[in-house]
Amino acid sequence: MPDAELPEDRSSLREARERRGLSLEEIANTTKISVSALEALERYDASSLPGGIFTRAFVRSYATEVGLDPETALREFLARCPEAEPVEVAGPGEARAPGLLGLGGSRPIGLRLALLAAPLVALGVFVGVRACDDRASARVTDSGAQAVADVSAVAPSARRDPPETTEPAMPPPVEGGLVMEIRPSRDCWVAATVDGEAVLSRLMRAGERQTLRAAEVITVNVGDAGAFEYSLNDEPGRLLGGRGQVVTETITPDNYRDYLIP
Repeated sequence: MPDAELPEDRSSLREARERRGLSLEEIANTTKISVSALEALERYDASSLPGGIFTRAFVRSYATEVGLDPETALREFLARCPEAEPVEVAGPGEARAPGLLGLGGSRPIGLRLALLAAPLVALGVFVGVRACDDRASARVTDSGAQAVADVSAVAPSARRDPPETTEPAMPPPVEGGLVMEIRPSRDCWVAATVDGEAVLSRLMRAGERQTLRAAEVITVNVGDAGAFEYSLNDEPGRLLGGRGQVVTETITPDNYRDYLIP
């Protein structure tokens, strides 16, 4: 049975909130969504929202807090504020990959399996390479320790001290890539794209850590810039905005120093 249509000047989200006697500030505290974003949801103002997966997550969270069915609320919101691209509304417990719809909103099974397998293959390659590096480092360390022992056994008169140098120690250069470690100070929605591939899109909890490695570019979409703490190539990054502010930033090896704390 189709959902009952509401008059254009009525908001089921606001009506449900008022029935429960809740304020926007109370919902903001529990959902970690800014008051301005909640107000935009109530008046179906998509232009004031981040769009995509963030807006859909905001609608679901708001509906859950005020006792509405999140999927019904989302269908109503999308009917009032249709998105530029076709969007599948995921049912409870389902996970959908945004932006991968085929004709008629369907996805070929082969494509879905490939998308699921690609991150696992990449992870396996990364772990294998790191394991090989660790074993190689262990061999080098053992060889170095043996060399030090051999040198120590030589008579003092036969050893030569290395010449002194007055050149200042320089920090190692960044070898063209980026390493971003994300560690939000409070719950925060984060979506990230690494070298053109979406690798992260979820609510990160306070104190949680996530490391992103890129050869060329990292793009982050943050639901609460004031809570988004991070480092770039082991150097602390500056805040991207204020509490509850939604921002999108694109970081490359050429501009990453602009994001560091001076």
